Amino acid sequence: MIGLMILGAALLWLAIAIGVGMGVRRLSGRRWPQFVTIIFLVWLPFWDVIPGYYLYQKAVREVAGVRIHQTAKADGYLDLTKTDCNSCWTDLRDSAYSFVEIHRTGKTGVLDRFEQGAGYYTYRLLPRDDERCRLFDSLQNAESLRAYYALKDRCLFWTVSPVPTSQYEVASGIDYYGNSKGLWPVRLVWRRVTDRMSHRLLAESIQVDFFSWIGRQIGIPSWIHTSEADGRRIRFRREDILKPD
Repeated sequence: MIGLMILGAALLWLAIAIGVGMGVRRLSGRRWPQFVTIIFLVWLPFWDVIPGYYLYQKAVREVAGVRIHQTAKADGYLDLTKTDCNSCWTDLRDSAYSFVEIHRTGKTGVLDRFEQGAGYYTYRLLPRDDERCRLFDSLQNAESLRAYYALKDRCLFWTVSPVPTSQYEVASGIDYYGNSKGLWPVRLVWRRVTDRMSHRLLAESIQVDFFSWIGRQIGIPSWIHTSEADGRRIRFRREDILKPD
């Protein structure tokens, strides 16, 4: 469906270019202005492809890839890639970490009245007979949450702080290569693990993509670099950097 829409738009633009070219020929009485007009209008949607592709290739050579500088033992981490704990339940259940910290920005969460307002929430899975599970068990939907997230004989326990408490941080974001944001945006999609205490970068992965003007109109990157030359995806597992203690 998308392919047909793109083809239809291309044919429509070509028809417009030809029509404008014919109009220019009638006004000028010459053939060469017609060809120049058609060529210019056909080229116009792709005006940024050449400089954008050059910067894209330059960014791939210079910054793309995975760089692991150091590993560390950790019980948990601050996960800035999430703004809520909708998936941290399963992250805790399926990993060897004892906690995960989330910077919540929403007003409410699945824990009803206990997830009110923004803050740094530290979540842990505890044995069901732990006295700290009373807070979780006081929820009206405690059993349905326990069943939905397959917690079995465990509960979710949480604390809230106005500032982060974890030593290590996992974050992700998007930067732009050089000064390319305005005209031909070459994006650097990054993911980083940082030691918050020493401000040391432990690991970083950077994927590169380029959206030409026409690519932005249809929401598809013109070029995207997400894999190394050997086929490995440009991405690291957090467990390979922050090794559960």
